[in-house]
Amino acid sequence: MHKKLLPLLFILVSTILTAQNICENFDGFTVTTANKQHAFNTYGNGNSGFLQNWSVTSGTPAIYANGDFNGINANSNTQCALMAVCDVATDWSEGIALNYNFQQGKTYQVSLAIRNAPLSTSPTPLDINFQLLKNAISFTYQTQTGCTQTPSVPGTSLNVHTISSFATNAWQTVNFTISNLTDNYSQLWFRSGFSSGAPLSTTFLLMDDVCINEVVAEATCYQFDDTTLTNATTRQHAFDYFGNGNAGFLQDWLVASGTPAIFSTGELNGTPAYTGTQSALMAVCDAGANWNESLELTHDFTQGGNYTVSFALRNAQALGASAINIDFLLLNAPISFTYQTQTGCTQVAAIPSSAFNAYSITNLTTNSWGTYSFNVTGLTSTYTHLWIRPRFASGNVQTTTFVLLDSLCISQTSTVGIPELKHELNAVLYPNPAIDGFHIALSNNQTLQSVRLYNYAGAMVKDWQNLFSPSAELNVSTLNNGVYLAEITDTKGSRTTKKLVISR
Repeated sequence: MHKKLLPLLFILVSTILTAQNICENFDGFTVTTANKQHAFNTYGNGNSGFLQNWSVTSGTPAIYANGDFNGINANSNTQCALMAVCDVATDWSEGIALNYNFQQGKTYQVSLAIRNAPLSTSPTPLDINFQLLKNAISFTYQTQTGCTQTPSVPGTSLNVHTISSFATNAWQTVNFTISNLTDNYSQLWFRSGFSSGAPLSTTFLLMDDVCINEVVAEATCYQFDDTTLTNATTRQHAFDYFGNGNAGFLQDWLVASGTPAIFSTGELNGTPAYTGTQSALMAVCDAGANWNESLELTHDFTQGGNYTVSFALRNAQALGASAINIDFLLLNAPISFTYQTQTGCTQVAAIPSSAFNAYSITNLTTNSWGTYSFNVTGLTSTYTHLWIRPRFASGNVQTTTFVLLDSLCISQTSTVGIPELKHELNAVLYPNPAIDGFHIALSNNQTLQSVRLYNYAGAMVKDWQNLFSPSAELNVSTLNNGVYLAEITDTKGSRTTKKLVISR
């Protein structure tokens, strides 16, 4: 008879980080003809208006409406930004920088539409450099219209992307990622010049739909620590008792073979846990060529998702120093296994043909903690379990050894904030954060067709159809606290996306 254990509340951390996001398509209000040549000067220089996020680095960049420049329309809606690269001298241009707080250690996705539009004939090729700036370029706003000397690139700046010899007189979408910054920056500078370096025929770089989205991670971590397992029997069968449908911190785990255990610091040849006081233990036994203890973690890996798995491992070498291989396999169904009353290894199941081998460690012999990580990207199927499957490196029976596991984390990376570029569909959500419901309203005599709500894993959790009203009251009382994306569609097929927070 086993002692009754207190409920286990192990360290499971699920985190969604708040992101800053911005989208500019230069359509917040109409720029008059008198102001279009100096729109960034007038509205970006401390005065009210949608261009306050921008500063001028050279010349007099403009805002043009559909048809204003050689009959060209904006990429979306009615207005776009225009910057000239001039034949006055080798390095004369009009340039702008977007204010944004780029933070050390974070990752961002940038998207925009660009077009090379000449006054006549074919476009002169341009090189476009995207520079992160620590401080704004010092520039005195001009009263004249046109290019000025392009500033030199500061030594403290960071070039995050370059487009060479761009000569396309049609809208092109550009996407790039800014990863793992080692410093903080305050602006993104769009710096253009002639590809050849010599003065050529003046041409114009059009820009629209500029979006910066911070990439964030939703992480779940397991450290096996919150309640101490002092009873030897329960320790050896911790995953049986608490993973097999009973209360406890191991409910997310299943046994695939043998009787994996929870050991405290010092219990196995004085070996400490990697963090805290306890770690998971899996034996690879000399009973047969494929006898071991192995674990499965229940976790959704969705098709198309991007994941990072990190963990700590060591080969404890309690009875010898046999080299171990460890496979990390994604499964679309758990391994069928009957829990054992004895303690130790059992014959390990064969790997299903539908499994995806995400990562392997070979010839692990080190009896000290090491940290590992691997990425899972571009999945073509959805999986439900991660199987951690140790085995002898040689494939032959050797001396029983033990693999210790600790601090396993799975993070899913996603972009928070879908660009809200379609200003022809104006939707307002309130209250936001919501408690049990929220109100949604459209303006300009628009009529709601549908609202779909998605969680950050990309799963649709609510679908309201055939609303046929300019406003609606929608109930979310059954949903958990968190951040969601509301996809809103009107009866004309226009669509926009808004972020909704539920907090109680």
